Amino acid sequence: MTDQASPSDQPLARARRRSGAAWHRASRARRLALVTAAVVVIAALVTTVGLVEAPRYSSADALDGVDGDDLRHEPVAASWTLTPADVGVPDDRAECLLWQAEPGVGTGGLDGDVLVSASGDGTDDGAATSAASDTGCSFDGGFGGTAQTSSRLARVDPVDGTVRWWVDLGTELDAGSGFVQVWPADEATGTALVSSLGFGDDGFASAYGRLDLATGELTDVTTSPNGRARLTDATASWVLVSSDPEFSYQDSAVYYDSEPGTGEFSLYRADDLDTPVWTGETTGRQDEALTPDGLLVLDDGVITAVDGRTGDTTPWGPDLPTATTLTVDGDLVVVGLDPAIPTSTGDTDGTVVALSLDGTERWRHGYRQDRGVQPTDDCLVFSTTPGVVCVDRRTGAELWTTPPRDRRHGLARVTTDPAGGRGSLVFAQTFEPGGAAAASGDLTSDQADERTVRLLDATTGDEVARAAVPGESEIALVGRTTGYATTSPSGGRTSVVTAFDLADGHRLWQLDSDGDQLGFWGGALVANRPDGSVHRLVDPVRLVDPVREVG
Repeated sequence: MTDQASPSDQPLARARRRSGAAWHRASRARRLALVTAAVVVIAALVTTVGLVEAPRYSSADALDGVDGDDLRHEPVAASWTLTPADVGVPDDRAECLLWQAEPGVGTGGLDGDVLVSASGDGTDDGAATSAASDTGCSFDGGFGGTAQTSSRLARVDPVDGTVRWWVDLGTELDAGSGFVQVWPADEATGTALVSSLGFGDDGFASAYGRLDLATGELTDVTTSPNGRARLTDATASWVLVSSDPEFSYQDSAVYYDSEPGTGEFSLYRADDLDTPVWTGETTGRQDEALTPDGLLVLDDGVITAVDGRTGDTTPWGPDLPTATTLTVDGDLVVVGLDPAIPTSTGDTDGTVVALSLDGTERWRHGYRQDRGVQPTDDCLVFSTTPGVVCVDRRTGAELWTTPPRDRRHGLARVTTDPAGGRGSLVFAQTFEPGGAAAASGDLTSDQADERTVRLLDATTGDEVARAAVPGESEIALVGRTTGYATTSPSGGRTSVVTAFDLADGHRLWQLDSDGDQLGFWGGALVANRPDGSVHRLVDPVRLVDPVREVG
C-alpha cells in the first residue's frame, strides 16, 4: 500500500522538486558559492545569538586594585606552598600556625604583594596546645588559652609564593604575640604602621611602630607593657592612640584595675610618634574619626574638631542628640542617628546624616545602621524599611530603591566594599532561604541552611541574579566573572568557600576545608593546613596566574 498525498501536500512537493532540479542544474562553482554563503549566514546567526545569550561581566578595573582569581572549577593545591620555616618558625612551634592577610595596606603600595601575619601557640617541647591537640586547629587569631609563642609579619608574592622579607614581631615589638594589624601606608615614604596586641613574658602587652614596606625594618617602636596604650586608628597623616585603664589578664579573663571611662586618647602626627598634638579624656561613650585636618570626636550628640596642626579644639557641625556613629568617607562625614522613637520590634529606621568636612549638613535619610553602607561611584547604598536604596552622595536624592522580594524575611544586609569590586554590582545579602529551601517555599529563614544574595545593578537597582550561599556568609572577594562567599562555622575549626557566577548567580562550586583555614591573599585563594603550611589553590582546568591578569 502506498501513501497518498493530500491536496495540501502537492504544492510543497512541487516546490521541493523545483529546488532540487535547480540545484542539480547549477554549476559546481555556483554550488560551492551557495554553500559558502549559507555557512557565513549560519555563522553570523550563531554569533549574533551567542552575543545576546552570552553572560555579561564588568570590564572595569577593580576599584582597590585587587584582581581576584576566576576559579570557575573547584580549586586544587597545584601551585606554591609556604612552610613555617619560610618565616623562621621552628618545627616545634609550627603546628596550627595561623596565617592571615593584613588588608590595611592593600596591594597597590606593594606592587601586587600582600602582607601576611603568622601566629601560633605551639609549646617549646613540641607538644600542641589543647586547642590543637585534636583533629583540627582553633585558628583563634592569637587569643586562645595560652600565650602565643610565634608572631611573624611577612611580605609575600601571592602569585608564586616568594617571601620578600619577614620580621619577628614578638622580638622587635617586645609585646608578645597575638592580634596584629597593619594600617594604611604612606606612599610618599613607603612606610606603614603596624600594631600588636597580645601576651608577652610579663602578661598582656601592646606595641606599635613604623614599618618599612621595602625591607621590613621596624623603627619608632612604642611598647606598653601593661597594655594601656594601643593604636586604634591611623591614616598616612594622623595616628590615634588610646590609653585605657590598667588591666591584667588571669585565667582567660581581663580584670580592670580602675573604672572604665577614666583613660585618655591622643592624636599624633604620623611622622612624629613621640609627641602628641592633643590629648583628651575618654568617657567610654565617644566615637572618633580621623579627617584630612585632624580628628573629630563624637560624645553625647556633640561633635568636637581637633586641629592637627595646633591641637586646638572647636565645636563642629550641628547638635545631633541621638548620634552614635561617626565615619569619614572621602569628602563626607557620615553620622548615624538612633531612631527617635524605637519600637518594641526595633523595626524603626535610624537616620544617616551626611556633612561636608567643614561641618555643613548636606542631607539626611532613613537607614538601618546594622545593615552596612556600600559606596559605588557617586552613590551610597544602604538598607531602609522600604528596601535597598541608592542616594546621590552629593545631594541625598534617591536614585533608585529596590524593595525586598519577601518582607517576611527582614531587611537585606549590604556588603561593604568587597575586595576586587568594580562598582558595577551591589551585593544585598538577604535572610531569605536559598537553594532547595527557596524552591520548596516550606522553610522559614531560621530553618534554612542557605541564604539568598541578590546581585543588583549599581546604576539601576535592578536584580541581575540571585545566588545561594551558606548562612552567615560574607562576600569575601569579587573576581572578573566570579564572586566568593566565605563561612566560618562555629568554633572556627573549618571554613567554607562558595563560588558563584556574577552573571546569573548559579553556583560554580563549594569547598569545605575539612580542618583547613581557607582565605584570600589579595586575589589568591589559600588553604592554611593544621601542620602550619599554606598552599595556594588554583583552577585545575585553567592553570594560570590571573591574580595580576587584566582582561
